Amino acid sequence: LSNVGKLSIKRISRDLNIKEKKIRHFLEHHRKDDKPPDTSPKQRTPPSSKKTSRLPLILIIALGFLVYANSLRNPLFWDDQFLIEKNTYIKNWSYIPKILSEDIGAGGGKIYHFYRPLQMLTYMADYTFWKLNPAGYHFTSILAHILAALSVYFLIHAIFNNKILALLTGV
Repeated sequence: LSNVGKLSIKRISRDLNIKEKKIRHFLEHHRKDDKPPDTSPKQRTPPSSKKTSRLPLILIIALGFLVYANSLRNPLFWDDQFLIEKNTYIKNWSYIPKILSEDIGAGGGKIYHFYRPLQMLTYMADYTFWKLNPAGYHFTSILAHILAALSVYFLIHAIFNNKILALLTGV
């Protein structure tokens, strides 16, 4: 069938050692473009709109802010005294090499035995924008939680191609 239209029936007949009459008869009944009419009922799929594809993302963002918004009024507490308030490393960008090589409490004069340079770099960025205003640090944490939830949403959607499962997992 792939040679029909490319080669003559005479040539196909000779190459396959089949009479031309049989090839013509076969082609009349088995043409590629002759398909039986589709009698199944047509189901119309609704067009995908940007509005519906953004809804899960908006919901995750809104829920993230709603759940964590109460933290914006809270003060710095617990170990924030050593990690933020007394930490000289986060107050000057020249300390990046120390942040990348020492534990999280080194700049505040306390030993924690935890190596978390990304956390300390976010504190450094927060200090640049907010100084010691706790609301800024809490806002950054809220954004981090929302970004993590969105990442989970996109990962689950990519794996399973199921928006509802991805939404429930992200939330």
